[in-house]
Amino acid sequence: MKSKAITNLFGEPLSDEIESRVVKNKTLAFKKKSKATKDYHYIPIKNIKHRKETKQFLNEMLGLLSAGYTVDQVIYALGLELTAGKQLPDFHLKSKSNLKIFIPDVVREEHDLIGDCYQYLTNKHERLKKGSFYTSESIIEKIVKDIDMDENTSVFDPACGSGNLILNSKVTNPKQVHGMDLDPLAVMCCQFNYYLKFGNDAPEPDIRCGDFQEFMKSNDGDMKFDVVLCNPPYGAEMKIDGSVLSEVKSIDCLDYFVEHASKIGKTSVFILPETVINVKKHEKLREWILMKKKLAAIQSFGASIAGTLYNIVALTLNHDENNNYFFDGKQVDYDFTIKVLDSKFRPIDHEDMIFIRKIYSVPHQTLETSKHVTGLVTGDDDRFLLDSPTAGSEPIITGKHIEPYRITGEKYINYEEERGNLAIDVRESYFRSPEKLIYHTVSRHLEFAIDTDSRLTTCTANFFLVRAISVSVKCIMAMFNSKIYNRLNKLLFGDKVNRGCNIKKLPIPILSEEQQQQMERFVDTGKYDEIEMMLAEIFQMGEKA
Repeated sequence: MKSKAITNLFGEPLSDEIESRVVKNKTLAFKKKSKATKDYHYIPIKNIKHRKETKQFLNEMLGLLSAGYTVDQVIYALGLELTAGKQLPDFHLKSKSNLKIFIPDVVREEHDLIGDCYQYLTNKHERLKKGSFYTSESIIEKIVKDIDMDENTSVFDPACGSGNLILNSKVTNPKQVHGMDLDPLAVMCCQFNYYLKFGNDAPEPDIRCGDFQEFMKSNDGDMKFDVVLCNPPYGAEMKIDGSVLSEVKSIDCLDYFVEHASKIGKTSVFILPETVINVKKHEKLREWILMKKKLAAIQSFGASIAGTLYNIVALTLNHDENNNYFFDGKQVDYDFTIKVLDSKFRPIDHEDMIFIRKIYSVPHQTLETSKHVTGLVTGDDDRFLLDSPTAGSEPIITGKHIEPYRITGEKYINYEEERGNLAIDVRESYFRSPEKLIYHTVSRHLEFAIDTDSRLTTCTANFFLVRAISVSVKCIMAMFNSKIYNRLNKLLFGDKVNRGCNIKKLPIPILSEEQQQQMERFVDTGKYDEIEMMLAEIFQMGEKA
């Protein structure tokens, strides 16, 4: 039985052979949406206005691939129909085709039908290789609203894709638009969308198929554009030429695009995964941005790029030397980010910034010289950990046994018998130390205690062997358990897990012998409120600390 939808789609009957192949492919497409295979095709549903009709249309476009047409042939035929026959240069097409496509009126109303088709017909595996991700119209509007632009403002996108970002900015003059992409199919889409926006009589667009690295090699270093807008390729299989001078000294394609594209725009805005503002992989890029004082603003969206799990941010860089930047409207200065936040970007209220500075302004030490030890990884606590002791077993502490100032219990493990089945990355002697500053790793709060019984710990109960610190372990425990330090830790590092590398950066004020004795007495007698008051006095915070 023939599909009425397919017959209507092309405006003419299809052969039985072609139609059966189309129907089969439609079915497979729906199945592959639920499976993470390299042939998985993704449609950004939230960007679609008429979901039912457009979804059907795109699946029938996918069916054309089973009928023997190539992706570029389908896209070209779609572009011709949308632009009423506007021809593009032949370099876009791998082969000629007389394919005609009928587009229902309701489907024509979609915001970016060509881009949707490009995204959908290119399977997920291929898009990941290219680092190609769709930027929604709503995000684009938020990004460009504060950028000063008029009809003479030149705008460049070095990874333009289908042109969604640059063409939906505030450009009103076709001469403003400049784009580039390595993928000829993407360039085809962008050029068609250019004519859809400005009309078939618009001048030939400056949207070229080319390698951004080669473009930068030939660039004389002068500023070329007023505004650069870019959603760089994330994780693309792109070889960065190590011979090209780079101040960031990174071969990551995202880092490369941000560094070099920002050099040719007076103002540059990059849509990036949230990881760029805090993970070690992009540390060199952040340090370069801060060193150059190029950062003007960070805007977080708490929403993902279509087809990814990344939350995204927009970084605005300019060529002015800035003494501060804005993170979601909150002003943060460079020195604060470099010295206190360790070159990681984080929104800090003015009041919170004062709080943090007061703590760090007091002469202090840190645990940087102390030994941080990760507990045993069992891989299966239910299997290896026992509720009661048995012959040959010994105590082991988990994170659940740790509360502020105390260890509430323990499990047991046949360590000698099972050690070959455990992941042990440290010397056993560390566990046998007579005094360990132990903490709960998987907790939203700082929870520290002291183990003096030389017990084993799991990976949820890591610890420090305190070295070269003038303050006693008991005092450090008291500080880290306090409300003041919990607030500090949350402001600096968030509240998901407690990482040893972060705890090492917490300042430990240098105390007199009298102050230490007093704090230890408060610990021994359970006077924790007095500890809070004592710390507030040390940091000159008053009662509101």
